[in-house]
Amino acid sequence: MGDSDAEPVYVACPLSRFSPYTHIWCGVVRALGDEIRSSLDRAFVTDGIDAGEYQHACARFWLRVLGAYEVVRTMAQAGDCFSERARGSLANLKGRLGPLRVAFAKQEQQGKKRPIGNEASVYDFGMVTRDLLFRVADQPVSARELIGSFEETMAAITANDILKDHRESRAFGGN
Repeated sequence: MGDSDAEPVYVACPLSRFSPYTHIWCGVVRALGDEIRSSLDRAFVTDGIDAGEYQHACARFWLRVLGAYEVVRTMAQAGDCFSERARGSLANLKGRLGPLRVAFAKQEQQGKKRPIGNEASVYDFGMVTRDLLFRVADQPVSARELIGSFEETMAAITANDILKDHRESRAFGGN
């Protein structure tokens, strides 16, 4: 398939121009977000919280944070493959995901070799918004907002934002 044959695919699935793997993993992360939101919608019942749905949402959110961070990290590391606007959006999202990702994955505070306290645990529930709230470095983190930020950032990347294939990145010695 020549480049001109691929153009419709790149317009419909812009991340595939950067990397088909990134496109696939982004889809997996998005699907996890949908699953988490559904679980949260079912978890908050009239008289409290459904423990099974709550645990399902928490476990999937842990996986989603790790997966989303790795997708965004890969893209940010190959920043020369993206437009300036997309690079800025990716850097912003990476900064938002980073502290929670470090708490979840390393069980330490970001930038410090100290163990976490309770950052990897839900510190509050958004009963009205049906949300899980975390607190990392005294900053509140909403599960729904973080899911939405990833969705918005990825949806805003167009074919015009992809300047070259991941394999051509300076990270791999490309131009």
